[in-house]
Amino acid sequence: MSSYLCLCPQRSADRVHDDTETVLSELQRSVERLQELVEGVMNQAGQEKVSEAQDMVDKLEAEISELKRRDKDMKEVFHCEDNIHFLETCESLCSPFECNDLPCVVANPEATFEPVREAILNLRERVEDMCNVELGKITKTGMSEWRTCILHTHTHTHTGHF
Repeated sequence: MSSYLCLCPQRSADRVHDDTETVLSELQRSVERLQELVEGVMNQAGQEKVSEAQDMVDKLEAEISELKRRDKDMKEVFHCEDNIHFLETCESLCSPFECNDLPCVVANPEATFEPVREAILNLRERVEDMCNVELGKITKTGMSEWRTCILHTHTHTHTGHF
């Protein structure tokens, strides 16, 4: 008879153990999905910035090439002995060079992903705090249930009632 009383708490404990494994596995998968999502967003943002930077480099290289060509042409004109050719060419070469609407490039050497890192660390801290609070509740409830079961088993063992 007392072995029957021990089986009920064991079955309950086994069920709780199985449920706990399931919940924790689901939580782990959720965290892994969140990690993949964050990594994807960061990779995409990084790729966009690299692409923008490459476009800027291409435009700047084209501008440099044009400036070098104009510099070479100006040197040739200044060494020209034909005054009419000099005057005709000099006017077109002396016109202001038009930048192809290039934005002002400002490099921020202090730019970092520190705010993202801080947000992730804050999230970890909040999850750990929540887990500790919930674990405390689970432990308190489990201990209370275990005491009730022990008292119930002890009472029935001594009185012979089930």
